[in-house]
Amino acid sequence: MVIAPDGKTAISASYDKTLKIWDIESGTELRTLTGHTDSVNAVAITPDGKTVISASWDHTLKIWDTETGTELRTLTGHTNWVTAVTMAPDGKTAISASEDTTLKIWDTETGTELRTLTGHSSAVYAVAIAPNGKTAISASYDKTLKIWDTETGTELRTLAGHIRYVTRVAIAPDGKTAISASGDTTLKIWDTESGTELLTLAGHTESVTAVAIAPDGKTVISGSLDNTLKIWDTETGTELLTLTGHTSQVLAVAMAIAPDGKTVISGSLDDTLKIWDTETGTELLTLTGHTESVTAVAIAPDGKTVISASWDNTLKIWDTETGTELRTLTGHTNSVNAVTITPDGKTVISASEDYILKIWDLLSGKEIASFSGDGEFNCCAIAPDGVTVVAGDRSGRVHFLRLEGVKQLTVDS
Repeated sequence: MVIAPDGKTAISASYDKTLKIWDIESGTELRTLTGHTDSVNAVAITPDGKTVISASWDHTLKIWDTETGTELRTLTGHTNWVTAVTMAPDGKTAISASEDTTLKIWDTETGTELRTLTGHSSAVYAVAIAPNGKTAISASYDKTLKIWDTETGTELRTLAGHIRYVTRVAIAPDGKTAISASGDTTLKIWDTESGTELLTLAGHTESVTAVAIAPDGKTVISGSLDNTLKIWDTETGTELLTLTGHTSQVLAVAMAIAPDGKTVISGSLDDTLKIWDTETGTELLTLTGHTESVTAVAIAPDGKTVISASWDNTLKIWDTETGTELRTLTGHTNSVNAVTITPDGKTVISASEDYILKIWDLLSGKEIASFSGDGEFNCCAIAPDGVTVVAGDRSGRVHFLRLEGVKQLTVDS
């Protein structure tokens, strides 16, 4: 699912082979985009919000007019599943990645295949475009990354060094370096201009499952199946700190960096959260109280409170400075899978396998309202307006909730 840049519409993609465009304010289904003959697993939207590109297991991409829902064109050429699609910053081109080992660059205005990027010998599962839009980096199961000139399609260089599949790639805010994560337990920092491997970040003993770049771009925090987090200096590659204390895997969905970049909060299968000082690596606090795995973490905009979600059916609100459990939010009757906080930091939304979304007052911890779906809720997101929640459940329905007036708007997806 993506939300248009103006925050007025949302586009959902589904295993039912369709996309749907929704009016966020009213929850009205504006149109259904039909045409794919297999699951739609990725969608990207142009910066102006006028065009959507969908990627499908039917080996095609489709370009749609968001105002009319018209299928403008079908992009054919891939010979296997299209696994990812990303939009260039200017919105004029898109890049798709596929199980057929190739990437393709498309003109989003005409649908023309500008070029095919060949060179990988196995499935391509991730692609990132540099902030300037001139280069792209792909990650593949063939253990390599490749840097491409997006204007010519030329393979500028191959980044080889990982000894197992590469599934994560992120580009630093300044666009000068890229960081890859691999099943070989390492991360690597690359110079995006030369393709030189600047540093190998070795230290984890199991696959790296999470990578987060601090807002200033100077440090990277990784989480691993080895139960640890590590903080790295991106300029020197030095392992600044190993954050140990968790006794089980650090979940990628439960690792978050505070707005000021000075602390990180991790959640684990060991039922705890930990707050760490990113400058010293000190474990500031262990937050104990959950009786099952911590599945998600959200940090309030002021960085002073954290809300955790757990398989123990509860959420907990914590004071990040003292580690005090301020309150436990009870009411869900099954695992809580997701939690998010409104931009003003006043309201919490939780999503649970009990088919319920709950709205909570962060200050008091009181449940304001609850909304029933027709399936287990997996996720929820808040639109830029700060009052609209878009959530999806496993029945294939999309729900729009207005926090002003708390009106439920439910529609099929």
